[in-house]
Amino acid sequence: GAEFSTTISGFFKYPEKIDSCVLRQEETFVSTGNVGHYIAVDPSANDNGYAIAMVHVEIREKITTLENGKEKKEKKQVVVLDKWKVWNLKDPEFEGMQYIDEEIIHEYLNNLFQRFRVVKLVYDQFDSTQSIVKFRKAGVNAMKTPFSRYYNTKIYKNLRDLIYDERLDLFNNELGIKELKSLQEKRVGKKQFLVEAPTMGEITTDDLCDVL
Repeated sequence: GAEFSTTISGFFKYPEKIDSCVLRQEETFVSTGNVGHYIAVDPSANDNGYAIAMVHVEIREKITTLENGKEKKEKKQVVVLDKWKVWNLKDPEFEGMQYIDEEIIHEYLNNLFQRFRVVKLVYDQFDSTQSIVKFRKAGVNAMKTPFSRYYNTKIYKNLRDLIYDERLDLFNNELGIKELKSLQEKRVGKKQFLVEAPTMGEITTDDLCDVL
């Protein structure tokens, strides 16, 4: 019946690994070939950011020089970040409003559907049912994912593995990179932890991290 005390530490013990994954200055503007893209959306009505991320997977060849001078070639899957964007009430398009107008985000997503082959659209469970129904009717493979503590642990462990193994290709989104480096790990049990933004400091959001 014991309850474990909460301990807090930085989630990325080697934040320099994040910098190693920043390989481009700009997002993807044009689709290359018939590659499938995946989009995650974290909705928000007011205070929090309304965020989206779009990625695709590429097979890349890595060449490593061994101690004997020979080169070792191996192929690996790399997740390429194409889009990484967050809207909030401070943005000009929402001036004078008390809420984020979803039609603006829907228009942005529809534009992506026209330019890229999107094979899956995933929403957080918060306030997302109407959007999912709308996109399903339009023929988009849209689904809802419950953002539980277990799911939080699972996706962030996967993200950390991708970054530490240098299997993630990021572009230079200043806020997104700062969010990643600021993430905190809160131990809430013997094997579970919760990853979230700090409550104080320069960065107190994790919307871009969640969708990534």
